[in-house]
Amino acid sequence: MFFYNTMLNFSKKKKVLLLTLCIIIQSCTHSSKNLFDVSIKTLDCFLIEKTKENIGTLPIQIIGLISIDIVDSLLVCRKIGDSFVSIVNLNNYEIADNICLNGRGPKEYLFYVDYGQFAHIGRNIFLHTFDLQSEKHFLLDITTSLKENKTIIANENDMGDYRKFCAGLFFLGDDHFFFKKNVSYEDVRDNTFMPAEYAVFNASNEKRLIPFFGKNLITNPEIPQWTLILYDGSLKIKPDYSRVVDAMFYVDYITYIDLDKLTAKGYKYSESTLSYEDYHTKSRDFILDKHRYGYTNLSVTDEYVFALYSGTPEKVDENEEKYFPYVRIFDWTGIPLASLKLDNMIMSIAFDEKKSLLYGVDISQEKIFVYDLSSELAEIENKMQH
Repeated sequence: MFFYNTMLNFSKKKKVLLLTLCIIIQSCTHSSKNLFDVSIKTLDCFLIEKTKENIGTLPIQIIGLISIDIVDSLLVCRKIGDSFVSIVNLNNYEIADNICLNGRGPKEYLFYVDYGQFAHIGRNIFLHTFDLQSEKHFLLDITTSLKENKTIIANENDMGDYRKFCAGLFFLGDDHFFFKKNVSYEDVRDNTFMPAEYAVFNASNEKRLIPFFGKNLITNPEIPQWTLILYDGSLKIKPDYSRVVDAMFYVDYITYIDLDKLTAKGYKYSESTLSYEDYHTKSRDFILDKHRYGYTNLSVTDEYVFALYSGTPEKVDENEEKYFPYVRIFDWTGIPLASLKLDNMIMSIAFDEKKSLLYGVDISQEKIFVYDLSSELAEIENKMQH
């Protein structure tokens, strides 16, 4: 089985710690006053439609959220719930290839997902991918697939039965995985729900499930649907596999999970936004008036977490100014560093660490905008040194 030299010590620790795993989840508020707040302007943009010149059918035209990541000089685009991976060369903004990971034949994907976890093995770039139907973990060899113009799977391994209510999967080294399960139920009609959970497990189904934000669900008879969605989020793993970040879609909370210390902490970053307790206890009218949507997407480096924050209210006046999103920047302990207001409606982001460029897919899925964050990151580094 493929695994990484840099992760050998980490994966060995996981074997020892799996039997005694205990993640302590804490929740508190980090003041947004720690952020420096600026507006940033578009540096460049390119049309997604442009790639039609080179390829007959572009999978990222399909309706649904486009997920993007940057690895080396490649922009990797995927459709959530779809099985195509589109590779864009950032040197010329042209599509390099479309890789299909679905099919009906032997050893082909049936229910493909990935969570933007990449690896370099030798000179090749790999994407960790999963087939939740066959319960398999695959390594997609992007480098060889581009060279040979066909899908190349480097390896496949049994993963265990964790597909139901799966909200995030990451490979931790050897045969261990990190997993998030959203709020679940046996039969939604009986109105009985099980809490969301984090877990570390292996292919032999040896696992430890850890309740997410405690054992008590957020329930409110006036808005029963909150039970199912309040813990939904966007997850990313740190490139060295030592931490996971989980940013909530519907509330202003981010959880930071330390996989070395086996601890997790959740933070709310705006004093004016609702707490989990508010969703549990307040009236429907109060919640709908005060509610603000949370984080729609994440991008991470070894140093920073870039979180695309909506902040849009439940009820938007058509005459009001557009609620352009923010990119909030944090360190991996959850300390807020900057809040950057964008000048376009962006749905997903990817950060190019080498060039300090942020890429964002617009909400119409017709353009990808480019932002230069070099001066903002320089200011962050200057403040951290002082």
